[in-house]
Amino acid sequence: MTRAQLRAAVAATVCVGALALYAYGFLGEPRLRADDPRQRTYATHVRQGDVLNLGKEAALAEAYWRRYGDVAADSIFGRAGQLGVHGAREHFNRHGQRENRRWGKD
Repeated sequence: MTRAQLRAAVAATVCVGALALYAYGFLGEPRLRADDPRQRTYATHVRQGDVLNLGKEAALAEAYWRRYGDVAADSIFGRAGQLGVHGAREHFNRHGQRENRRWGKD
């Protein structure tokens, strides 16, 4: 193998490696990960325009959890639930409205 062929082989290897890393990062994109409920819920709220200020969302969620202890303790919608800070709003949208629960601060 000549020196030029070696350089070409090294350059090709580096390019393939960089492309593989790029693809790995791209596939980890939250909008492509349908298996992660937190990412899916967050993306849904962003699309709907509900969650532009995470600080405000966290305060609203905390008020909802204080008001409804059963939701706060839930393994999906609660403080330590799978949906994180978005669990409270998700619970309200799926169940709370129908159960005449209130959203927002007191």
